[in-house]
Amino acid sequence: MTTEQRFKRLERQNAKMKAAVAGMAVVLAVVLLVGAGQDQDKPKVLEEVRARRFVVVDRSGDSRCELGVIIAETAMGDKVACPHISLFDSRKNKKVILALSEGSIPSLHFIHKEKHSRIHLGLHQNGLPFLHLNGKTTNGGMNIGLSEGNLPYLLISDSSCLVRACLELSKDESPKFIIFDKDGKVIFKAPE
Repeated sequence: MTTEQRFKRLERQNAKMKAAVAGMAVVLAVVLLVGAGQDQDKPKVLEEVRARRFVVVDRSGDSRCELGVIIAETAMGDKVACPHISLFDSRKNKKVILALSEGSIPSLHFIHKEKHSRIHLGLHQNGLPFLHLNGKTTNGGMNIGLSEGNLPYLLISDSSCLVRACLELSKDESPKFIIFDKDGKVIFKAPE
């Protein structure tokens, strides 16, 4: 075989290899494009994400929503983990809290500019519902709920958190109204 024949054979082999590589590049490009198109149509969904806290931020990077677990202290001094969802306004103030408190009792708090709960909707430890309305401080307000006998009540408290008025239904479902002085003594009761 002459050098010229060898050279022509190498050129043919080189042309075949270039065609094969070009064909593989086209196939690879098609596979990548089809795969990319499918990823856009079907975003990947994770089965589970585990974290201690998630924070959703607005375009400015400010927290607007938080999902997490806070450690709270019980009346007995125990530390308990309380899951919560908190919503923030544009000034970074917490405005709404949905939480599970000690004993897995659900509660919903609405917060005004005083940074304390003005409206608190929840359940007592026994599972009966209540609605507590606070004034500008956490002291005083109005409490509406159901008693142990599943009967409605309304309590009005002063700024010292003392109940000053109570309206409720008795076990026989007759209404009862009581007014207390600042020392907790009954000054009016109807019916007597």
